[in-house]
Amino acid sequence: MKVVLSLDGDWKLRWFEFGRSEGQFARDYDDSWWLDARVPGEVHEELLRRGLIQDPFYADNCDRREWVERVDWWYRKRFFVPRELQGKRVELVFEGLDTFATVWLNGVRVAESEDMFLPLRVDVTDKLEYGAWNVIAVRLGAPWYETLRRAGGFSERTVNWNGSYARLYARKAQYQYGWDWAAKLLTTGIWRSVRLEAYDRATIRDAFVWTRELRGGAAALELWVDVESLGEWGGELAFEARCGESVVSARWPVSLRRGLNELRFTLEVEDPKLWWPRGYGPQNLYSARVSLHVGGSLEDERCFRFGVRTVRLVTHAPITPNGRTFFFEVNGVPVFLKGANWIPADLLISRLTRERYRELLELAAGGNHNALRVWGGGLVEYDDFYDLCDELGIVLWHDFQFACGHYPEDERFLQLVERELEATVRRLRNHPSIILWCGNNEDELLEFYSGFGVYRHRKDFEVAPRVVSRLDPSRPYWPSSPWGEGGPTDSSTGDAHNWSVWHGMAPIEGYTRDESRFLSEFGMQAAPHVNTLRRFLPPEKLWPVNELWVYHYHVPDKMIPYLKDYGDPRGLHDYVLLTQLVQAEALRTAIEHCRRRKFACGGALYWSLNAPWPNVCWETVDYYGRPKMGFYAAKRAFAPVLVSPVLAGDEVEVHVVNDELREVAGTLTVRAVDVGRHEVVREEGVPVRVPANASAVVARLPAREWIRDPRREILHFRLEYEGGASWNVLIAAKHREVAFAPAELELRVESVKLEGGDAVVEAEVASRGYARLAHVDVVEDFVAVADDNYFDLLPGERRRVRVRVKGGGGGFTLVARALNARPISRPVQPGR
Repeated sequence: MKVVLSLDGDWKLRWFEFGRSEGQFARDYDDSWWLDARVPGEVHEELLRRGLIQDPFYADNCDRREWVERVDWWYRKRFFVPRELQGKRVELVFEGLDTFATVWLNGVRVAESEDMFLPLRVDVTDKLEYGAWNVIAVRLGAPWYETLRRAGGFSERTVNWNGSYARLYARKAQYQYGWDWAAKLLTTGIWRSVRLEAYDRATIRDAFVWTRELRGGAAALELWVDVESLGEWGGELAFEARCGESVVSARWPVSLRRGLNELRFTLEVEDPKLWWPRGYGPQNLYSARVSLHVGGSLEDERCFRFGVRTVRLVTHAPITPNGRTFFFEVNGVPVFLKGANWIPADLLISRLTRERYRELLELAAGGNHNALRVWGGGLVEYDDFYDLCDELGIVLWHDFQFACGHYPEDERFLQLVERELEATVRRLRNHPSIILWCGNNEDELLEFYSGFGVYRHRKDFEVAPRVVSRLDPSRPYWPSSPWGEGGPTDSSTGDAHNWSVWHGMAPIEGYTRDESRFLSEFGMQAAPHVNTLRRFLPPEKLWPVNELWVYHYHVPDKMIPYLKDYGDPRGLHDYVLLTQLVQAEALRTAIEHCRRRKFACGGALYWSLNAPWPNVCWETVDYYGRPKMGFYAAKRAFAPVLVSPVLAGDEVEVHVVNDELREVAGTLTVRAVDVGRHEVVREEGVPVRVPANASAVVARLPAREWIRDPRREILHFRLEYEGGASWNVLIAAKHREVAFAPAELELRVESVKLEGGDAVVEAEVASRGYARLAHVDVVEDFVAVADDNYFDLLPGERRRVRVRVKGGGGGFTLVARALNARPISRPVQPGR
């Protein structure tokens, strides 16, 4: 039976001048004066804990800790190996070393590694002392200097966007070299678990279950098991998987030869419990166990989860002028992807706990996001991230870890890439949430704009497809994002990134001319909550916009021109509100346009859900977990049933998009509201019926009859159907030109309850008059997350809002505000 000895926990840690050796690897080296450190872990967090560096996220402190990247870091651990392991094959396993590592065991060099995403496994059977204490030492070379060493001199053929050119030669998370939303911060450490594995005759290296076909109420599955054997043995492989009352089990005789045995079996499952994306069905997960018996004894077993589901990328269908599409079918059902780009949630990666992931992913799921794109310049995330996506039904477009660069193509580099991709695919392929492997982010786009033409990099068109074809037939592969039949700029096929708005300074309404088959990037910056700004900016740097805002990646030269259509900020609070309104309108406009074109457009993934440090940038949820207005706008735009009006010439076209797998019937109420007099001047009801999983035009209104004065009148739409409602507004004039008369809010606290240290408030907001962008918040520096926010209220309308105030169990002040109303507040004391 396999024995696993964890080496996680307490280690010793110390930095030394780059390349300096004083025998730190030796077994008898005195490390008593070194720091105590945790593994898995990362160096910056250890230094912060002891006050040896300042908070790199505050002001411009990140510059002050660059010395950490320019020294070597040594880890050491003393551990006992039981005598019972003698006679077994013993392997030392590092799941992740960040990044440029040399490993010694009892003073003997046993391995080297230079890829953050590639696990290290080495046979140390004859290097250990049994029934005795052993010493392991790991040198992590200075990440900046080790990167430069690999890059050598700059070449005319070395081209990249963001960060140093040298990053292209290092297999380390690329965003850490600096991006247009994060400072340069090169982590280093033993960032994932370490262990010894000991076995007698054979061990299970890998186990994978995938769904070959769904047919007639049954599923045809394949089980792939890789077994490493130290000799030739006869044995038995047993498989069992359970999901509720569904049980799958089988046993097969096996004949093992010395070396790696790739075993393949087929299974038929009657009435399987299928895994579905969020909103399309339950997220059924089978808990599986694979057991290997040799000579009648249990030799090894592997436990994991999988989902029964199929995925197909549909690139040809007669629903567009050229017959080209880009949408996904899961279990034979077309699925429109609604979501965002996911970037690492913290520059200090050791802070990425399960609870941190859960907070963000549950927020996304509650915000009607059914998809995330794991962006190529980031991490292969910790296991908890993928487990939670499986449970929540959030499907993942997963880039491989390359971004915005013309990478090397020499054989040594490509061989390293191939080993890395094999490890990534093997590790993650049982997760049903992953529905696509993609070669990279914008590499081919950069090459096109850098004069290479339509370039097909070998890693994307040879190495990666070879790996995916061999190891994972359960999901499709796409070579790059963006990419189409004609190359990275062909938006009539494949997927597209639309940065004409923002980078190209095109107006927001330009999104409505986008004919992409799938929009995998688009976005707009916005300032975060004022209390968020106070956390990372000194008081004297809060306002006006200054160099520290720019240091935290705000671009006022591009932001301010977009503000001109929304108002003139007279202070910090105005600037925050108006930039968030610009972001909200940009995301709403793009998302609704894509959804109206369902499935001529197969999905909309905005940039970005989250931030890795305190930013003044594109994220809709700031580093501390506060949603911006854009998050709530995206939540409404991603609703399962959406009413979406748009001006089309002299008409107002009213679309209803239905993502439910049933016909939706209801009543659409259209109101013309004079917001200068708080009066509904016209109102009509329209019966609506929309087929399942479809988009339809349900009304066409003569624009001049319904909007007589665009500066005073707006259209308000509300669709009520069995099981829900959707509302929207259409403003025909520039937002700043609309004369919203002052309104008066009412706020009533209905109930308060405690959940852990959080307070959950049920409140009611009402308005005397038309209230534009009414929202509920707290005055104190608590993170408040509402189930809906920044909504419009008709005269006399009342809206119930549920607000979770994190850490607010001791009391706080609830406040309601609107663009055209004075704030009103109520003290809240939970438990009283």
